[in-house]
Amino acid sequence: MTIAERYAEGRVGALLDEEQLTQSVRAPNWEPLRLAGVAVLTTGAAIGAHQIGVPDALTPYVVGGSGVLTLILLYGSRVRAGLDILDAVRGVQRP
Repeated sequence: MTIAERYAEGRVGALLDEEQLTQSVRAPNWEPLRLAGVAVLTTGAAIGAHQIGVPDALTPYVVGGSGVLTLILLYGSRVRAGLDILDAVRGVQRP
């Protein structure tokens, strides 16, 4: 309620009192761990594909598919954010 009232008054820089801000607990940032997990699991899939003898023509598809599957598993409902990382790797720029 406090935030809504202060926002309506135009006090966007002071939506909460100072003591309310010091009581807040920051959520842990799991993003670096997720990215490391994607890198490790995708690399493991590439090594595994080589070890089991996947033909060279299919290797990029197996590794790419495992990378996307890993993103889906690690990001869950936020998979779109993970797939945006792939766009950055490919060099696609979004407006």
